Amino acid sequence: MLPGSFICQLYSTSNNTQHKESTFLCSICLDVFTDPVAIPCGHNFCKSCITQYWDVNLTCHCPNCNSVYNTRPELQVNTFISEMIAEGVQVFTALKESVERGLAELRETIREKQRTTEKQAEGFIRELEQEISELEKRSLQVEQLSWSEDHLHLIQSLSSLNTAPPTKDWTGVRVHPPSYEGTVVRAVARLDEMLSEEMKTLFEAELKRVQQYAVDMVFGPYGQQANKRHDCRCVLSNSDVSYGRVYFEVKVEMWPTWTVGVTKHFNTTREITLSPTDGYWTVCAKQIGGYFAASDPSVRLSVKSSPRKVGVFVDYEEGLVSFYDAATAVLIYSFTGCHFTESLYPFLSLCPNDGYAHCLLLKIKYRSMMDGTVALGF
Repeated sequence: MLPGSFICQLYSTSNNTQHKESTFLCSICLDVFTDPVAIPCGHNFCKSCITQYWDVNLTCHCPNCNSVYNTRPELQVNTFISEMIAEGVQVFTALKESVERGLAELRETIREKQRTTEKQAEGFIRELEQEISELEKRSLQVEQLSWSEDHLHLIQSLSSLNTAPPTKDWTGVRVHPPSYEGTVVRAVARLDEMLSEEMKTLFEAELKRVQQYAVDMVFGPYGQQANKRHDCRCVLSNSDVSYGRVYFEVKVEMWPTWTVGVTKHFNTTREITLSPTDGYWTVCAKQIGGYFAASDPSVRLSVKSSPRKVGVFVDYEEGLVSFYDAATAVLIYSFTGCHFTESLYPFLSLCPNDGYAHCLLLKIKYRSMMDGTVALGF
């Protein structure tokens, strides 16, 4: 497997990740990014791919969304994807070397077991050949005596042949070929353990990378309108995100149900589905149990332990919203390929989540923690 395809699978097949493989693929060459760059509309390509694409076309436009540019735009290096791919290659290289070492050890174990089995079989063969030789010798003696006309000699000789030479009972002898099932199972288990450790290291490095964009988010009231059918508490941050990268964390351990994410608007005059279609990019803990990404359709998430703090990372130009378990550094879910044209506001709801926003917005107390975590009190 090539490093590039391995990196894609590393992020797309893990139980705790929801990265799409297309996140790391250039839509022109359909391979993992090489020198990824972003154009003004926010889409990413290999530097050489987009350069050659514009060289052969009459107009400079985006191959994905067809945004047209009167002059050739300046390409912006996407360091975020570059660093992620570089770390993925590093993990792949380490695992490849480990697999090669394990394969060499397995081959040596197989050769050693084969030598032991062959030595055992050769011992049995020598023992059996010796018995056959003794029996053939005795058979020849009997045959020679049968032709003797000296009856006295025959009687004397037969007395010495009455006792048969001892022979081994070969019916219970088996030479079992060695089974390598246990060896292979142990090797796969060790590889799985190493992969888990490398993935943990990779997740921790990724979380540290996004935490460099941490900001203090102040959640405050956004209007004072209640829905008479459903009273629930929802708040927005007073700070918006309209460019660049932002990371913030929200404590959720005190609440059995919650919804955390970002929204491009907030409307309390009508029922709104919490989904990207209506401008919401959120994950939630539901009263019925389980964790979900409010996508189209909703995605049930594989979360091993209940998050105490949820970290939210937004890359506005990249069109990326990622959610992390801030305590374990595990990536919970990522919305990728989004196209943001409006400001985004961090969003929090503590209602029993039914997939809709029916919110009574209350005035809250807030305090910004030193680590950038927002603690809420109602």
